Amino acid sequence: METLEFLNRVIENTAASLSVEDARKYTNDAQNVILGPEHPMMRVQPDPYFTTTKDIFSYVASLACKNADTLEPGAVVGDIRSIARIYSLSPRCGVFPLVMAGWSPRPQRIGVGRGEVWLDARFALVKSKKPVAQDCLIKWDKSNNPGDTTKTWFAEAYLWPRQIISTNIPLTVPDNYQTGILLETVLAMVEKRSYGRAGYSREEYLYDISQFQSEYANDATQEDRNFTPFRDVP
Repeated sequence: METLEFLNRVIENTAASLSVEDARKYTNDAQNVILGPEHPMMRVQPDPYFTTTKDIFSYVASLACKNADTLEPGAVVGDIRSIARIYSLSPRCGVFPLVMAGWSPRPQRIGVGRGEVWLDARFALVKSKKPVAQDCLIKWDKSNNPGDTTKTWFAEAYLWPRQIISTNIPLTVPDNYQTGILLETVLAMVEKRSYGRAGYSREEYLYDISQFQSEYANDATQEDRNFTPFRDVP
């Protein structure tokens, strides 16, 4: 449904105790809770390129992740909230001789799948704490200089939902889950803030959440590869 229609429904369900602006803020907060930080619906598809620079070990994810719809890196993909994985496919690049060199002991992990071998980069992640802050950071393992790369690495990256800064911004939660999940979450947040508890039907709510997660997890894993457990390079 349209955002303003949803906000009016929130107001109706709170006995008109909220203004449109209050309903907007609650709805925005609820979406951020429901769709984060690594909700499959918010995964960037296809996995974007993760670009690196020689001697640089710290990266702002929103600036390093470039669109991979074509063979060449495109524009930045959006407001990155989290990165679950950075990996390289051996047929796509010449990274293996570099990362397995003698001066760089065990810098990455090798995975084996259907006719493919890939490397998973070692890094520390600082997840984004708030939208539009560009505060999701990748701390590359200093045992391996990433070098100057544009198409060597890919990232499993997750975005923040669209922030509802006005009634003209469409809701990100799909229409068929707006009543069962989004509205219930908003009402629970209002009630908890007002009375210190939330009285929604937890069993039904959790069922809806489970269905929502399952539906979009299946969509997001269509391009995933089956792989054997990782092992360190000896």
